[in-house]
Amino acid sequence: ARPATAGRLGADATAPLRLRSVAVTDLATTMATQLDDAQVSLKPRGFSLGAIQVNAKVLLQDAGAVQLIDADTARDLKQDVLSDVKFQFIPEKPADAADGPRAPDVLQLTESAARRVLTSVGLVLEASVGPHALNPAVAPGQAMVQSPTAGSVIARGARVMVIFAAADEQGA
Repeated sequence: ARPATAGRLGADATAPLRLRSVAVTDLATTMATQLDDAQVSLKPRGFSLGAIQVNAKVLLQDAGAVQLIDADTARDLKQDVLSDVKFQFIPEKPADAADGPRAPDVLQLTESAARRVLTSVGLVLEASVGPHALNPAVAPGQAMVQSPTAGSVIARGARVMVIFAAADEQGA
Protein backbone atom coordinates (compact mmCIF):
# COMPACT_ATOMS: atom_id res chain seq x y z
CA ALA A 1 0.00 0.00 0.00
CA ARG A 2 1.36 3.39 -0.88
CA PRO A 3 1.07 6.21 1.60
CA ALA A 4 -1.59 8.86 1.06
CA THR A 5 -0.31 12.29 0.15
CA ALA A 6 -1.27 15.47 1.88
CA GLY A 7 -2.38 16.98 -1.44
CA ARG A 8 -5.42 14.73 -1.47
CA LEU A 9 -6.32 15.99 2.00
CA GLY A 10 -6.01 19.71 1.43
CA ALA A 11 -2.41 20.43 2.47
CA ASP A 12 0.97 20.65 0.73
CA ALA A 13 1.01 18.00 -2.05
CA THR A 14 4.71 17.27 -1.56
CA ALA A 15 4.48 16.19 2.10
CA PRO A 16 3.60 12.50 2.64
CA LEU A 17 1.28 11.66 5.52
CA ARG A 18 1.91 8.96 8.10
CA LEU A 19 -1.49 7.30 8.41
CA ARG A 20 -2.73 4.28 10.31
CA SER A 21 -6.16 2.93 9.51
CA VAL A 22 -8.18 1.19 12.21
CA ALA A 23 -11.81 0.12 12.61
CA VAL A 24 -13.68 2.32 15.07
CA THR A 25 -14.89 -0.75 16.98
CA ASP A 26 -11.31 -2.06 17.30
CA LEU A 27 -10.14 1.33 18.58
CA ALA A 28 -12.92 1.48 21.18
CA THR A 29 -12.32 -2.14 22.25
CA THR A 30 -8.58 -1.55 22.66
CA MET A 31 -9.15 1.57 24.78
CA ALA A 32 -11.78 -0.19 26.91
CA THR A 33 -9.47 -3.18 27.48
CA GLN A 34 -6.62 -0.91 28.58
CA LEU A 35 -8.92 0.99 30.94
CA ASP A 36 -10.22 -2.29 32.40
CA ASP A 37 -6.63 -3.42 33.00
CA ALA A 38 -5.87 -0.12 34.76
CA GLN A 39 -9.01 -0.49 36.88
CA VAL A 40 -8.00 -4.03 37.95
CA SER A 41 -4.51 -2.87 38.90
CA LEU A 42 -5.85 0.11 40.91
CA LYS A 43 -8.51 -1.83 42.85
CA PRO A 44 -6.15 -3.54 45.37
CA ARG A 45 -4.86 -0.08 46.31
CA GLY A 46 -8.35 1.24 47.00
CA PHE A 47 -8.59 3.41 43.89
CA SER A 48 -10.76 3.31 40.81
CA LEU A 49 -11.14 5.17 37.56
CA GLY A 50 -14.09 7.46 37.02
CA ALA A 51 -15.74 8.29 33.72
CA ILE A 52 -13.18 8.85 30.99
CA GLN A 53 -13.77 10.73 27.76
CA VAL A 54 -11.40 10.57 24.78
CA ASN A 55 -11.69 13.19 22.04
CA ALA A 56 -9.73 12.90 18.81
CA LYS A 57 -9.52 14.37 15.33
CA VAL A 58 -9.43 11.66 12.65
CA LEU A 59 -9.89 11.11 8.96
CA LEU A 60 -13.09 9.13 8.43
CA GLN A 61 -13.16 6.31 5.93
CA ASP A 62 -15.90 4.08 4.57
CA ALA A 63 -16.90 0.88 6.35
CA GLY A 64 -16.53 2.21 9.91
CA ALA A 65 -12.80 2.86 9.84
CA VAL A 66 -10.79 5.93 10.76
CA GLN A 67 -7.26 6.98 9.96
CA LEU A 68 -5.23 8.07 12.96
CA ILE A 69 -2.64 10.73 12.21
CA ASP A 70 0.24 12.10 14.21
CA ALA A 71 0.12 15.60 15.73
CA ASP A 72 2.55 17.12 13.20
CA THR A 73 0.44 15.92 10.29
CA ALA A 74 -2.76 17.16 11.94
CA ARG A 75 -1.30 20.68 12.16
CA ASP A 76 -0.52 20.63 8.43
CA LEU A 77 -4.03 19.61 7.33
CA LYS A 78 -6.98 21.85 6.69
CA GLN A 79 -9.25 21.41 9.69
CA ASP A 80 -12.35 20.82 7.53
CA VAL A 81 -11.00 17.43 6.38
CA LEU A 82 -10.82 16.11 9.94
CA SER A 83 -13.72 14.74 11.95
CA ASP A 84 -14.17 14.86 15.71
CA VAL A 85 -14.75 11.52 17.43
CA LYS A 86 -15.60 11.12 21.08
CA PHE A 87 -15.48 7.95 23.18
CA GLN A 88 -16.84 7.88 26.71
CA PHE A 89 -16.17 5.05 29.13
CA ILE A 90 -18.22 4.86 32.32
CA PRO A 91 -17.10 2.15 34.73
CA GLU A 92 -19.57 -0.05 36.52
CA LYS A 93 -19.96 0.75 40.18
CA PRO A 94 -17.90 -1.73 42.23
CA ALA A 95 -20.20 -4.07 44.14
CA ASP A 96 -18.01 -4.21 47.27
CA ALA A 97 -18.04 -0.44 47.76
CA ALA A 98 -21.84 -0.14 48.07
CA ASP A 99 -21.77 -0.67 51.83
CA GLY A 100 -18.62 1.36 52.45
CA PRO A 101 -18.19 4.87 53.79
CA ARG A 102 -18.25 8.06 51.74
CA ALA A 103 -14.84 9.67 51.27
CA PRO A 104 -14.78 12.82 53.40
CA ASP A 105 -13.48 16.11 52.01
CA VAL A 106 -9.93 16.52 53.31
CA LEU A 107 -8.89 19.36 50.98
CA GLN A 108 -7.06 22.19 52.75
CA LEU A 109 -6.39 19.99 55.81
CA THR A 110 -2.87 19.24 57.03
CA GLU A 111 -1.58 15.67 56.74
CA SER A 112 -2.19 14.87 60.42
CA ALA A 113 -5.74 16.28 60.30
CA ALA A 114 -6.53 14.42 57.06
CA ARG A 115 -5.21 11.18 58.59
CA ARG A 116 -7.45 11.62 61.66
CA VAL A 117 -10.56 12.34 59.56
CA LEU A 118 -9.97 9.37 57.22
CA THR A 119 -9.17 6.98 60.07
CA SER A 120 -12.39 7.99 61.85
CA VAL A 121 -14.45 6.62 58.93
CA GLY A 122 -12.34 3.50 58.36
CA LEU A 123 -10.18 4.74 55.49
CA VAL A 124 -6.40 4.89 55.05
CA LEU A 125 -4.40 7.95 53.98
CA GLU A 126 -1.85 7.53 51.19
CA ALA A 127 0.00 10.84 51.33
CA SER A 128 2.37 12.40 48.83
CA VAL A 129 3.76 15.88 48.23
CA GLY A 130 3.38 17.82 45.01
CA PRO A 131 4.28 21.26 43.68
CA HIS A 132 2.26 24.01 45.32
CA ALA A 133 1.39 25.28 41.80
CA LEU A 134 -1.16 22.42 41.47
CA ASN A 135 -3.48 24.41 43.70
CA PRO A 136 -2.17 27.85 44.69
CA ALA A 137 -5.36 28.44 46.73
CA VAL A 138 -4.03 26.26 49.56
CA ALA A 139 -1.18 26.97 51.93
CA PRO A 140 2.01 24.88 51.92
CA GLY A 141 1.39 21.64 53.84
CA GLN A 142 -2.32 21.57 53.07
CA ALA A 143 -4.14 18.96 50.95
CA MET A 144 -4.48 20.08 47.32
CA VAL A 145 -5.90 17.00 45.58
CA GLN A 146 -7.65 13.86 46.77
CA SER A 147 -8.74 10.66 45.04
CA PRO A 148 -11.36 9.36 45.25
CA THR A 149 -13.18 12.67 45.46
CA ALA A 150 -15.19 13.72 48.48
CA GLY A 151 -18.57 12.01 48.63
CA SER A 152 -17.49 8.90 46.69
CA VAL A 153 -18.67 5.64 48.25
CA ILE A 154 -15.66 3.37 48.72
CA ALA A 155 -14.88 0.12 50.48
CA ARG A 156 -14.03 0.25 54.18
CA GLY A 157 -10.25 0.13 54.61
CA ALA A 158 -9.64 1.62 51.14
CA ARG A 159 -6.82 4.08 50.56
CA VAL A 160 -7.50 7.74 49.80
CA MET A 161 -4.63 9.34 47.90
CA VAL A 162 -3.99 12.92 48.97
CA ILE A 163 -1.37 15.26 47.53
CA PHE A 164 -0.16 17.93 49.95
CA ALA A 165 1.36 21.24 48.84
CA ALA A 166 5.13 21.39 49.09
CA ALA A 167 6.78 24.36 50.75
CA ASP A 168 7.34 27.17 48.25
CA GLU A 169 10.86 27.27 46.83
CA GLN A 170 12.76 30.52 47.23
CA GLY A 171 13.55 32.31 43.97
CA ALA A 172 10.97 30.37 41.95
